[in-house]
Amino acid sequence: PAYRIFQTLHQAGNRRLTVYGESHSTAEVLALAGEGETYVFVYNHDIQERNVGKEEVTLTLEGSLTGIYQAVIDSSHCNPRKIWEEMGSPKYPDKETLLRLEEASMLRYEALETDSLAKSHTITVVAEPESVTILRILDWHV
Repeated sequence: PAYRIFQTLHQAGNRRLTVYGESHSTAEVLALAGEGETYVFVYNHDIQERNVGKEEVTLTLEGSLTGIYQAVIDSSHCNPRKIWEEMGSPKYPDKETLLRLEEASMLRYEALETDSLAKSHTITVVAEPESVTILRILDWHV
């Protein structure tokens, strides 16, 4: 999962966008823009390892866009360790096992329903503890 986050950050663009809103105890938002795409990262983590609970984060995107895709990294998504443990935690995985683990590590983007004619888009993310939700936004123009 950490590799997939860095992979996505690398392709996300180099222009950081300002994010306004209420603060959450452990959830934060990072927005990066590149050529024709914007990535919004909603992460729920506490570096001090206090109790982290579910956080509901509502985002309002002002302006027009052509599509929004969402991928999640949490205990149920993009989690090869869980698959490895379900396999009995093999010490010496064979080629087939390694391929299956790599497949389990992949981000799965799902299209969110959007109205391309709307000038404002509201998205609510339920951020599980120690999770990242990635929104890939196409052709967003404020």
